Amino acid sequence: NEAELTFQISIDDLPENHDKVRKIDNLFDKCIESYKLLKNFPENINPVVSITVTHENCDNIKEIFNYLHKKCEIDSLKCTLVRDEGIYKTPIEKKRKIYDAYDWLTNEINKNISENKIKNYNRSSIQGRLHQKKDIISWDMVKKMYLNPKYISPCHAGSLFGIIDAKGNIEPCEILKGRTLGNL
Repeated sequence: NEAELTFQISIDDLPENHDKVRKIDNLFDKCIESYKLLKNFPENINPVVSITVTHENCDNIKEIFNYLHKKCEIDSLKCTLVRDEGIYKTPIEKKRKIYDAYDWLTNEINKNISENKIKNYNRSSIQGRLHQKKDIISWDMVKKMYLNPKYISPCHAGSLFGIIDAKGNIEPCEILKGRTLGNL
């Protein structure tokens, strides 16, 4: 059995707002193009679009999901939510709105997974089934601790996953900047 490789593409809003927030012209279209190119690779290559729920997009999360899933025909979707960084703390009223949007989105993704409309991983492989279960468990853990932060498990950034920034730098996660693991 071949190992599976997942490419996670972050799209956080509708085209114009996504490009504006990310400060890169035509980034939304390039992300969709990359997703569709990767979908044409063999079965062991899994492109997934991830939506980060933020205070900028939480009021439109249903529209964003439907646009990506229906109009752009994205059938591999997952999500995360914005975390406080450093000294910035999200006001509680905004956190509640972010939480509500995240709760709706994770429930909608789970519903679509059970209806086989979203296929984030290869379900015929043990690796794919484990990744899917890990996502569902982590979504539930985030819901339990987002409004009332508490320690649940250790951070595995850099050991289980990493991110690639626009300059090709490989970082353990989006928060641990300055701890570059390498460059493409």
